[in-house]
This record gives sequence, structure tokens and C-alpha cells, in this order.
Amino acid sequence: MAGEAIPSGTSDIYMCDGLRLMHENIELMHKLKTRQEKCMADVQDIESKLTAFRTKWVEFIGLCTSLWWDKIRSLIYMDDITKPMAHLQDGPWFAP
Repeated sequence: MAGEAIPSGTSDIYMCDGLRLMHENIELMHKLKTRQEKCMADVQDIESKLTAFRTKWVEFIGLCTSLWWDKIRSLIYMDDITKPMAHLQDGPWFAP
């Protein structure tokens, strides 16, 4: 060896056991790093999907709770049983 780089994948060049083992370890570390980077990308993708799901779920629960309370209020405060929403028509939210 005169200081030249050995091309990877060249198996016909004789290396001592220590160099061969070190070369195998470097290749294994490269493969592990690639797998770890892919796993981290997948984890970040799942994390962003879970965050979006949580946000939508909280909004949905808030809407359901709001509708539930509106229904309870309409049952408690209704004056006329035949017109359960009559008391809401006086508010500013209904256009004349």
C-alpha cells in the first residue's frame, strides 16, 4: 500500500483481519445510521399526524360539548313546549 484509497466493495485485495473487521464495522455503522435516520423521519411524520389528530379531536369535542350545552339550555329555558327554540329567536343572532 502506497497510501492509495481502497475502493469499497473490492474483496480481492488482501487485508489483515483487523482492517477487514474495521471495514465491516464501518459499513455496518453506515447501514445503521441510514436505518436510524429513516426511523426518525417516520417518527416525526407520525408525531405530526398525531398532533393534527389531537387538534381536530379537541375541536370536535368542543363543538359537541357546545351543542350539548345548547340543547340543555333550550330544554331548561323553553317557555312553550310546542316551540322549543322560540326563546332563541329574540337574540341578535337571528336576522329579522
